[in-house]
Amino acid sequence: MKLPSKCKWRVAVAVFGIIGLTSCTTEVRHRVLCVFFEGVDETNAVPAMFTENISPTNAGGQTVATSSSRLSAAPVIHYHKPYDERKCTACHVSRQSQQLRAEGGDLCLECHKKLIGDAKYVHPPVDDGKCLLCHSPHESVQLFLLKRQGRAVCLDCHKMPKLLKVKEHTTMGEAACESCHDPHCSNLKKLLRPPPPPP
Repeated sequence: MKLPSKCKWRVAVAVFGIIGLTSCTTEVRHRVLCVFFEGVDETNAVPAMFTENISPTNAGGQTVATSSSRLSAAPVIHYHKPYDERKCTACHVSRQSQQLRAEGGDLCLECHKKLIGDAKYVHPPVDDGKCLLCHSPHESVQLFLLKRQGRAVCLDCHKMPKLLKVKEHTTMGEAACESCHDPHCSNLKKLLRPPPPPP
């Protein structure tokens, strides 16, 4: 069957478009698709959720010298190292695949082996390989790629009224949970951190 010249042109544009999109960076692909489907390039717009907790540090935790006007305009994004270095195959079957090389926490523990070690108590989500309950796999405005800031990430599962009934929590104020508890594992019950050494 012979295609009309108008159809050949459309097929050629589609083929070159697909090739172009699969070979470009994630940011460029996102920008092109936004313009194509929505007609507007809003990739430089900062979502409201990102303007709440702006930290003047880069992915390595180093302080970034910036003006206050820049900080109010855009948040600092923290990137997962393989994602930042475009090493997609560190986690995925191929650069174009969303299929992961391993399931759940097994994949994370390939690189983060020392996270649990031989600890006596392990936080159940960590033990079940549900790292993505608390962490984003690619990027976050929070340190350690957390999905929420401070104790907010803990309160997604641990409800505040129940916690406030615990004697030690009545004076905790706005303190982050990890100031007393290790979010991954501990040799002490309730995932408590070891007390600081005496002065």
